[in-house]
Amino acid sequence: MNSDSSSIKPTLLLQNIRSVGKTGNKHSVSILLEEVKPHLMVLTETWANKQLPKLHSQYSSLQTPFSKYRGVALVFQHHLTLTPTLLSLWSEFFLVATWSLSLSQHAVVVGAYLQPASKDVRLLELQRIVQIARTRYPSFEIIIAGDFNMSECEVRSRLAVPEGLHCFTTNGTRQTGETWFTVDFVVSTVLCRGTRLANNFSSSDHWPLLFQFDQLRVKPQEKKPLAPKVRKSVNSFSLISSLLKTTWPLR
Repeated sequence: MNSDSSSIKPTLLLQNIRSVGKTGNKHSVSILLEEVKPHLMVLTETWANKQLPKLHSQYSSLQTPFSKYRGVALVFQHHLTLTPTLLSLWSEFFLVATWSLSLSQHAVVVGAYLQPASKDVRLLELQRIVQIARTRYPSFEIIIAGDFNMSECEVRSRLAVPEGLHCFTTNGTRQTGETWFTVDFVVSTVLCRGTRLANNFSSSDHWPLLFQFDQLRVKPQEKKPLAPKVRKSVNSFSLISSLLKTTWPLR
């Protein structure tokens, strides 16, 4: 981090990539990172059964344990600090990290994939993550991004509203033939705007989404407690001796 500007408005790219190892998909992600230059990208269904391939020279990545059919990854600019936390279940479905955008702007970021067959269980786990994050990081924003495999109404009623969060998406995030579905969301304490980008080169049926956030809450600086004033104790014998030396007539 080169500066502590509190006016930074972070950007986040989100896509269910359906295997980042496929040449076309990897190429698509690399182009998006180069052209859009987001602060952070969340990839779901990475299908990474080994280390993620290098996606861009200016980005690093974190990923969930190797998974043949699922997996989540957080791809972030080198100069930012993204640190995995103990909140992360380190499963195939969630990746939790603290994100320092500047010295005073911080967030807990959750990359999430809710598999259709177990989405109810995963939703309960996600609610628990939010509650713990609020306790451990009370001055941090919370940003959840991923494929929920739910309707917008479900996400709002079952997660966003109960946890006091906002829900954001675009109209249509997954295309099957001529039919559009909206299943990819950002659920956050911070307001943002979402835009659907072109799905060039990628074989995934989920389109990349770009979210522009408002300014993150600035973490208040901790005030150092004032040191208590120490009253020096005076030795009465020393005081009397000193007075005698200055007032007693010399002989």
